[in-house]
Amino acid sequence: MPPLPSEADITGRSRFCILAGGTEGTLLNTATNTPMKTARNVTFDIKQGKQDEFTRLFNNEVIPTLKKQAGFHSELALVHDGHASAISVWNDSSSADKYQKDIYPQLLRQLEPIMSGAPSVKTYEVCASTL
Repeated sequence: MPPLPSEADITGRSRFCILAGGTEGTLLNTATNTPMKTARNVTFDIKQGKQDEFTRLFNNEVIPTLKKQAGFHSELALVHDGHASAISVWNDSSSADKYQKDIYPQLLRQLEPIMSGAPSVKTYEVCASTL
C-alpha cells in the first residue's frame, strides 16, 4: 500500500494534479487526465430556530440561482447542530470567481437574516468526486 500523502503533497497538489501541457492554468486530474473542477465551501452558523427557514431559502432561492450560472456543476448543503456547510462545484475557477463577484453577494443578503455571524468561504480544486 502506498504511503498517505503528506500535507505538503496535498497543498502543492503534486501527487494528485498537474498543469495541463497545452492549456495554461488548467489543472488536470493525473488519474483521469481530465480538467479539474473547483469547489467553494461556505460555512456559517444558523440562528437558533431558523434551520427550517434556511432549508426553504436554500431550496427556493439559492439552488435555482446557482443552476442559472455558467459553469455551475452541483451543490451540496449540510446542516448539523446549527452549523451549515454549502459546497458548490464549478466546472472551472473562472466561473466560480464570477459567481463570487457577481451573484454571491446578492444571495448572502437573502441569507443574512438567518445567519449568526459572518460566513467563511474557502475554495478548493476537486481531485476526486462521484458528482
